[in-house]
Amino acid sequence: MYKKEAERLEIILAIIIAILFIGSLFFEAYLNISPMITSILLIIFVGIKIHNIIHKKGAVFEDYVSLGLIIVFGIIHFFWGEKFNPFFTIFVAALFLYSIGLIPRLKSIAASKSIISFVLNYLFFIIVLTVLFGGFYYSHNTDFNFNGTPTTIDFFDSLYFSIVTFSTIGYGDITPLGINRLASSIQALFGLTLNIAFIGYILALKRK
Repeated sequence: MYKKEAERLEIILAIIIAILFIGSLFFEAYLNISPMITSILLIIFVGIKIHNIIHKKGAVFEDYVSLGLIIVFGIIHFFWGEKFNPFFTIFVAALFLYSIGLIPRLKSIAASKSIISFVLNYLFFIIVLTVLFGGFYYSHNTDFNFNGTPTTIDFFDSLYFSIVTFSTIGYGDITPLGINRLASSIQALFGLTLNIAFIGYILALKRK
């Protein structure tokens, strides 16, 4: 019973931390999280995660990788005492969700036997990828033009640009500059490849 409660607490705490991290970007004018609070939450989560790994039979490689990365980011966050830039904030939030199995792996997505299961897992994976790129764009939010005029975009505009880039729609109202041009090119290639793979996989499932 105690073991199940510890696992449940790990899941709840990971979700809370992820919501706080991502919420700090969506509502940064209203939600200003103290570095001390996030450091305490990270320490508690790491302690619970280590406890669960020790007492869980068959801990997988991803458990150790996610735990190691969370510890590294926690140390950086504690000693620097500053907020991560938007990209790393979203990356750490995604890392917490991944550590409790809420972000599907590509292998598990490809192994889906049901179209509905495949579509839901695929969409969730794409949402995470899109938000990650949105965080990167927001980290370099001065390197953009809006209708030909240099501008600084907010987080919502970063998400909008990430979505239209991944979908390869490209309305042209917001255009990237500098490092964002390389990032958006990579994201567009990701989007083109994954969307083609998505259609091909759905057609293959229907033939079976």
